[in-house]
Amino acid sequence: MAAAAVAAPDTKIEQFRDAVAKLDEISENEKAGCISLVSRYLSGEAEQIEWSKIQTPTDEVVVPYDTLAPAPQDLDAMKSLLDKLVVLKLNGGLGTTMGCTGPKSVIEVRNGFTFLDLIVIQIESLNKKYGCDVPLLLMNSFNTHDDTQKIVEKYSNSNISIHTFNQSQYPRIVTEDFLPLPSKGQTGKDGWYPPGHGDVFPSLNNSGKLDTLLSQGKEYVFVANSDNLGAIVDIKILNHLISNQNEYCMEVTPKTLADVKGGTLISYEGRVQLLEIAQVPDEHVNEFKSIEKFKIFNTNNLWVNLKAIKRLVEAEALKMEIIPNPKEVDGVKVLQLETAAGAAIRFFEKAIGINVPRSRFLPVKATSDLLLVQSDLYTLVDGYVIRNPARVKPSNPSIELGPEFKKVASFLARFKSTPSIVELDSLKVSGDVSFGSGIVLKGNVTIAAKSGVKLEIPDGAVLENKEPEPASEETTSPSLPPEYVAAADPATAEKDEEAFEDALTDDQLREKARSQANDAKAEGNKHFGAGEYEEALSQYQIALQIASQLESAEDICSACHSNRAVCFLKLGKYDETIKECSRALELNPSYVKPLLRRGEAHEKLEHYDEAISDMEKVIELDPSNAQAKRSLFRLEPLAAEKKEKMKEEMLAKLKDLGNSVLGRFGMSVDNFKAVKDPNTGSYSLSFEK
Repeated sequence: MAAAAVAAPDTKIEQFRDAVAKLDEISENEKAGCISLVSRYLSGEAEQIEWSKIQTPTDEVVVPYDTLAPAPQDLDAMKSLLDKLVVLKLNGGLGTTMGCTGPKSVIEVRNGFTFLDLIVIQIESLNKKYGCDVPLLLMNSFNTHDDTQKIVEKYSNSNISIHTFNQSQYPRIVTEDFLPLPSKGQTGKDGWYPPGHGDVFPSLNNSGKLDTLLSQGKEYVFVANSDNLGAIVDIKILNHLISNQNEYCMEVTPKTLADVKGGTLISYEGRVQLLEIAQVPDEHVNEFKSIEKFKIFNTNNLWVNLKAIKRLVEAEALKMEIIPNPKEVDGVKVLQLETAAGAAIRFFEKAIGINVPRSRFLPVKATSDLLLVQSDLYTLVDGYVIRNPARVKPSNPSIELGPEFKKVASFLARFKSTPSIVELDSLKVSGDVSFGSGIVLKGNVTIAAKSGVKLEIPDGAVLENKEPEPASEETTSPSLPPEYVAAADPATAEKDEEAFEDALTDDQLREKARSQANDAKAEGNKHFGAGEYEEALSQYQIALQIASQLESAEDICSACHSNRAVCFLKLGKYDETIKECSRALELNPSYVKPLLRRGEAHEKLEHYDEAISDMEKVIELDPSNAQAKRSLFRLEPLAAEKKEKMKEEMLAKLKDLGNSVLGRFGMSVDNFKAVKDPNTGSYSLSFEK
């Protein structure tokens, strides 16, 4: 690809330029940026790294975090520092890889809070504590813009200014003839792409936000991925940058074996530079991956001077390395040209890295990461995810979950509660495995289920340095002896089953029925996790039919009614949702989930008073429930608005009724005026023609 691109004639870029000029979907700035990127790519200007010139950065270039001066203790000085800062989160990614729709930043992380909730709470807490004004900027892509605009409305009463802008939208390039895909009729979203987070600098300028921030006296922007829970404002770093007039700072952290492909900082020809694995000659790749020579990697937490951004963007000096990203759209091979924000470091004056603690790098890229942050390994304080001091080892456990856990809904359905992992070193799970409540995992644990066989880890289990045998068919039905499970002939098996049931005591029969009900419920959870809501409804109904014949099965029945409710909620059948929730609450009045779901359904139907009543009951049962608090905050003004509207409608109807009567006498209610007596405060009616 690269060789063909270099050899391309000048006519190729001219044809591309002409085609882009006809695209009405994007701005002139976007057209110019796209053409510039393609021109650079076709010219073959990519700089070749001479391996012998690479030097390890000194402590002056990559500053150890421990050597930074402490932050000032004076509150006024702290406020002065923070008033120069703006936080920018990269919010262009979707949650599709984790089975979610919409922006990734709205995936629930812990205690009902999303990434975005936690970011807002953190900055709001900072502003309140120091009396400062740190605004939040969200750089969206065309994929996340509309949803994000709706989501940020719920923070309108927060003590924080939230602004959004879009990164550029570039056309995908057809590999065969190097023309934009939208010019060939693919004008939908698949025809376009956001050109990487290196686009943050021109997009911040083109949006007008950069000029606004500079006019407000802001000096530095802290840029980070929205899914990095460790990327929080650090006053020590900000103080160091302002004191030393560093225009750019990249946070790096020590490599582990899991990070060997991550970009690293090097000293190269007198400047600090980001070295990515794609730039490394094949014969040096193993050396690059070594944690002995290249000991740090880029966290993508960046601190950048706003005036410097303005200067470099206007001079068109930010020519970061181009990352070709081949894709395929409807069978057509296309190319995306992208840049990374970290690669801009070499263009800024006095640019440095800071070697920060690993705690500042806590990304959630997969459900295995979600398990870490939802576990007892962390706690949540004022929006900050704090590591449990009981964890002795400095590194987090290594967790590998099979494809059955890939989607967030499937992941959640497989854990009755999050296991304790404070003493865990590694966990590998494969196959159809689900976890009960109160489970403790220690040391190195491997859990594997055979294909087509379900393995349930029971409540309260403690697994330490375990590598259990894959589950056999016999383990799926502990109530049945192996010889009955293994019967090959269906008729024989049925007869044997009847003989076996005749031999069971009443308690054993009840336990067997309970097990069957739980199996049906678990099957429903699997369908729900896969988005198969109708199938899930059927399985939950089967579980209810079995459990309803048992004594003391209120727990199963209430859970199934609650689960059916959320299926109906997903299907938009809100009346059915309310009915199922009410049935669950009849069996278990203190069950929080159906209260929340019924409240959601009432809100959808604009039954605001009923929704408020449900949310107030949730808070009575669980005073810390954040979802209910947010709902009440939203519902109360909606209820007041609806009441006012109903009052106006009622008065209008009364007026119409009055006019229908008075009209017979040539009058209307407008002929009567209420006049207040200033002395007594009473009213009298006067008639006016």
